[in-house]
Amino acid sequence: MCNRSFQSKTGGYSYSYSYSTSSSCGNKITSSQNWVTSDLQSGPSIESALENLAIQDTGNFEEDALAAHNEYRAKHGVVPLELSRDLCKYASEWANNLAARGVMQHRSNNKYGENIYAKYGSGPISVTGSEPVKSWYDEIKDYNFNSPGFAGATGHFTQVVWRESKKLGIAQAKNNKGQIFVVANYDPPGNYQGQFGENVPRVGAMPVNSVKCEAKNDTVKVQSTNGSSSQNLSGFNEFEIECLNVHNKYRTKHKAPPLTLNKNLCQFAQEWANNLAARGVMQHRSNNSYGENIYAKYGTGNIQVAGNEPVDSWYSEIKDYNFNAGKFSSGTGHFTQVVWKGSRELGVGIAKNSKGQIFVVANYDPAGNYQGQFKENVLR
Repeated sequence: MCNRSFQSKTGGYSYSYSYSTSSSCGNKITSSQNWVTSDLQSGPSIESALENLAIQDTGNFEEDALAAHNEYRAKHGVVPLELSRDLCKYASEWANNLAARGVMQHRSNNKYGENIYAKYGSGPISVTGSEPVKSWYDEIKDYNFNSPGFAGATGHFTQVVWRESKKLGIAQAKNNKGQIFVVANYDPPGNYQGQFGENVPRVGAMPVNSVKCEAKNDTVKVQSTNGSSSQNLSGFNEFEIECLNVHNKYRTKHKAPPLTLNKNLCQFAQEWANNLAARGVMQHRSNNSYGENIYAKYGTGNIQVAGNEPVDSWYSEIKDYNFNAGKFSSGTGHFTQVVWKGSRELGVGIAKNSKGQIFVVANYDPAGNYQGQFKENVLR
């Protein structure tokens, strides 16, 4: 099957061509292929899945592509991918092959899942790590969650969020014609017939595999999805655990060690959250020996705050942080505390008052944001 379509950019003559191919490889379905001209947006804006989602590119293609994948996967309650060096090398081999031939083609007899992307245009062009991932994820607008299954126009999207995929390899290559080719490989592969319902959850689905649990002596040992730390999280609630996971997702991007939840620190944070809710004001605790971030949400009706919301809000300040200067500013203090390398423990509390105001308090030990220590604690 081959579908050809194009769209023009208002006020110009740029075109986006998409060729969709559907071919079975056993029961695995090869996903579709996209050519995108360099000055055309990678797709129309999609549903609320992308609202308030700000993906920051740091200039490290592989890490940025990984972060973009995991931002989108988190929207669907799916565990984050890990970057595999071997898989990146594998993807690089095929990206170089495509660039040498100047064609878009999936690797044959491929035991991994695969998404491919190309960009070409006149003048110097480049591809950021988040760019191909956004293009693939934008296919969500055409996916029918009520009738889960493969479609040529949504194969990239379903592979990006496929629950059972655990590892990612990604690479890009450019030829002398100015064409850039990107290849992403996934292990285990996605897009298996009959498995879409359980592997492509809706936006906002509860994360059922966000932690690896092992029952032993009536306790639960929980290991972070990137394998970098482990902690017994029995006794912590869902909000606290989600806040922890999102903190550590962002800290990984900045080479900061993962935080662990501290029950006493959670109680400390909860006390102040209750205080703020009772008074209906936003105010930092005075004479606080811990680092602190606070967040509030107001609204009518039955409003809620998910564990990722305050952390995403705090981290979004990265856009205003000057890594070259490496110092504190009031507009970036939440971000710098989230990724502060020297912090080791986290406590989180949340409280709601009768006016529908929700207050979140996060405390950090050791505290961050010490003058003169930003460059060694807030890494790119």
